[in-house]
Amino acid sequence: MKRYSIFSIWLFLLIGVSIWLAIIFVRISTETQNYSAIITDNRPWHLSQLQIEMERLNSALLTYQHTPTKDTQTKAILRMELMWNRAEVLIGGAAGKDLNHYDPTSYQFIINIQSYLSEHENSLYRMSEKTARQLAVENNRWSAEYQLRMGEVFQRSYSNFHDIAAQVQDTYRVTKNLVVALGLVIFVLSFVLYQEFQRSRKLRISAERASKTKSQFLANMSHEIRTPLNGIIGSIQLMRATPKADDCSALMDTLEQSSEALLAQINDVLDYSRMESEKHVIEHVPFDLVGLARAVISIYSAQATNKGLDLTLNTEELATVLRTDNQLIILGDPSKLRQILLNLISNAIKFTEEGKISISIAAIEDELTIRVKDSGVGISSENLDAIFKPFGQEDSSISRRFGGSGLGLTISKKLTEVLNGSLTVNSKPDHGSTFIVTLPFNPVEEDVLLTSEVPTKTEEAIPLLSGKVLLVEDNAVNQKIAKAMLTKLGLTVSVANNGNEAVSAVVEDRFDLILMDLQMPEKDGIQAAKEIRAFGYDMPIVALTANTTIESQQSCFDAGMVGFISKPFKLDSLHSALKLHFDAM
Repeated sequence: MKRYSIFSIWLFLLIGVSIWLAIIFVRISTETQNYSAIITDNRPWHLSQLQIEMERLNSALLTYQHTPTKDTQTKAILRMELMWNRAEVLIGGAAGKDLNHYDPTSYQFIINIQSYLSEHENSLYRMSEKTARQLAVENNRWSAEYQLRMGEVFQRSYSNFHDIAAQVQDTYRVTKNLVVALGLVIFVLSFVLYQEFQRSRKLRISAERASKTKSQFLANMSHEIRTPLNGIIGSIQLMRATPKADDCSALMDTLEQSSEALLAQINDVLDYSRMESEKHVIEHVPFDLVGLARAVISIYSAQATNKGLDLTLNTEELATVLRTDNQLIILGDPSKLRQILLNLISNAIKFTEEGKISISIAAIEDELTIRVKDSGVGISSENLDAIFKPFGQEDSSISRRFGGSGLGLTISKKLTEVLNGSLTVNSKPDHGSTFIVTLPFNPVEEDVLLTSEVPTKTEEAIPLLSGKVLLVEDNAVNQKIAKAMLTKLGLTVSVANNGNEAVSAVVEDRFDLILMDLQMPEKDGIQAAKEIRAFGYDMPIVALTANTTIESQQSCFDAGMVGFISKPFKLDSLHSALKLHFDAM
């Protein structure tokens, strides 16, 4: 059951129970008020007092009739006033309203008594013997009828009291059962929510494990790709150092540029997770956009020619902003823009069987626009959004026919967003596609460029080093490249194929520095470094690895290493890294 279903059930039950409780509480409140009204009802007492006053009046009238004196007359008049006042109390104010509401017959009966007294007020206060006899007759009649009314009132009051008491008892039982049921419901729902929480926790742990697995996969992929790439770039460096390299300089330039572009592409693919978490670092350096575009096109020119495609660069819309040397110097991040162009041009060549591919650059005011247009298979309108999703392609046949992982356009779109730009596409099936990159246009003035222009690279002699190095590397090609570079730097090199051989070599001989690969069979570089440090070896141990994650670097330092050289490396960068340690000796 989905999480929102559990909470929906909980919410509906909670609302239902709340309404039920509200009804019960209203009912209890009403019944309590009725019960209190019955308990505090003073009507029977007032009615009984009127009956008493009637009897006292009757006694006083009889006494006056037998003994007609001034004193008995006064007492009879006083008793008449008291009975009259008692009647007015019963029909006046709140008591009268209650009596009229609960017993209108009795109320009217007392009204009639008061009317009679009011009508004969003058004669009653003079109280002759004749008036006394008439009043005694009326009073006896009132008293007899009133006794019947009193019996009915007391009977009805008792009956109401009994009924309300029974209702209160019933309500108490219902409330008790409701509380017990509510407790059971809360227990069951709490148990279900606890189970759901445990399930969510397991899913979160599973997601964290998946993330860790993804990071490990990226690290392993980095190692597997960088290792042969190190051999390519290392070979180029060695070829440049030989006299024969002068005859193939242009080829070596293209090969080196292609290798570095491939390395940049790998780095950006590995940075995909960092782009998702918005941790991408943006460079702001001056570079020639037209030169960068031409360099990227040169990488794919041979591939386009082999497919019979016309791959061109159009800069006509840049006529007003180009410098005299046909350069367009802007401030931005050349590596990310190169990656965008590499992906878009590669896709265009991949999905175009015949025709042409044109790359055009335009700058209007503060906006830079790069269009990559092809005459390829095109994309249907319903699939335009899907192509920018990770691993997304129009359909499975595209992947079988043209290949590819489906990450290129996703990375390109994210990179343009990182650069505060956008990537859109216009396409129709069988009519080609046009990918449009829009970025902020930040041109660099010539005088500013003169102070920040990168000088032309010149081959300078690298100073030689002196010392004995143990190279711990399991890959034969990398052994050859690294040993040749170290020898060219003037160092004496011994080679160990794994961590066990490295530990044995340190026990048998003394080295000025150890270059340690990390991922090796039998014993990895981390474990080997720890054992070597345990022997008391105090000379530098420098990591030489294709695993460039921050966690790997920290593991190296924790194992006692003092440096970190990432593959692929160049001769000058290797010299710079080693020179720090040999100068400190």
